[in-house]
Amino acid sequence: YMLNGETVRPMAETAYETEDDLQHIIELNPQLLLPDSSSQQLYLVKREFQISEDDTGSNSFSLDHLFIRQDGVPVLCEVKRSSDTRIRREVIAQMFDYACRAHLWNIADLRASFPEDSPEHDSDEFWDRVAANLKAERLCLVFAADRIPDSLRQIIAFVNRSMPDIEAYGVEIRQFLSNGDTMLSSTVI
Repeated sequence: YMLNGETVRPMAETAYETEDDLQHIIELNPQLLLPDSSSQQLYLVKREFQISEDDTGSNSFSLDHLFIRQDGVPVLCEVKRSSDTRIRREVIAQMFDYACRAHLWNIADLRASFPEDSPEHDSDEFWDRVAANLKAERLCLVFAADRIPDSLRQIIAFVNRSMPDIEAYGVEIRQFLSNGDTMLSSTVI
């Protein structure tokens, strides 16, 4: 329900028409990906961040969003709708494929794509932390969807138990509509 003054209006949970719709919402509102207790800020480096499979760059993949957290930790985000069967297992392989190449990323390229209006844009100390995190493969992997299935929840828990330098979590971003109004609910898993 949406409370307007003293009157409530029912909101109907509605699936995103396309994955791109959810990606666009995240691009403009990265705070949806943060736990409530986080004092961090996320900075978007690039949506559809290209990652080369090899040194020739002949074959590349596209990470849905690359963010860098205020503490210098790179945040890789993959977005799927729950109706997409790849959310169950393929998204994990996809994310690991991207993450294993992160230590090869060029800091100058990341810095060139970084928002110029952020306080960290010109901070050499910040970029030294980013470089150190990439070299050490200290990353945050975020799986965003309208619903996170139990199978993905179990894999996220396994990654967090077994890989101390990798932080992984899921974020359910549910959409509710009524009379042209949209309400979002973001829950970190």
